Amino acid sequence: MEATFLLGLTCLCSPLTALVLDFNTIRGSAEVSGSRKGTQCSTDKDCQVGKYCYKPQEEQLPFCAPCQGLRRRCQGNGMCCPGTICINDARETPEPSLPLLTAGMGERCLRTSDCSQGHCCARHFWAKICKPVLPEGAVCSGRGQKDGGVPSPEIFQRCGCAPGLVCQRPIWGAPQRARLRVCRSN
Repeated sequence: MEATFLLGLTCLCSPLTALVLDFNTIRGSAEVSGSRKGTQCSTDKDCQVGKYCYKPQEEQLPFCAPCQGLRRRCQGNGMCCPGTICINDARETPEPSLPLLTAGMGERCLRTSDCSQGHCCARHFWAKICKPVLPEGAVCSGRGQKDGGVPSPEIFQRCGCAPGLVCQRPIWGAPQRARLRVCRSN
């Protein structure tokens, strides 16, 4: 008798208090059945903002469902809330593109474009670092710059002269054979 009473009570109360696991979220059965009756659709464009066209695998018609949050399973970006995308069948926040950082003086580089303005990428021992571009009057190296030749490998490279300057023999009475050169304007 008690078993029949408990069974009858269970059948009477279960529809009211049942919980359903749907999309990794525990929802009441009334909430789930209500969401299944959303607006019918054929594409995501048929749905309001914040919703997508959910196409159940069962024989039900597709309907507009609310977008889902981070780290939930997805089958396309349309299922994701604004600010998230579908990556490897899970919703993720895309990484912001990093600003282009430029290296300062003495920092490692691969090419001159890696260095901040007014610096160039030059060899220092076996690494390349950012060094300052030579100003007017600074001693410069004419090595490798004769006849448009390729610069010879040096263990301590220097930057060239700043824009608008050239590496030439100084005007102030240096002998013709002197190897000393300075950056000066044309």
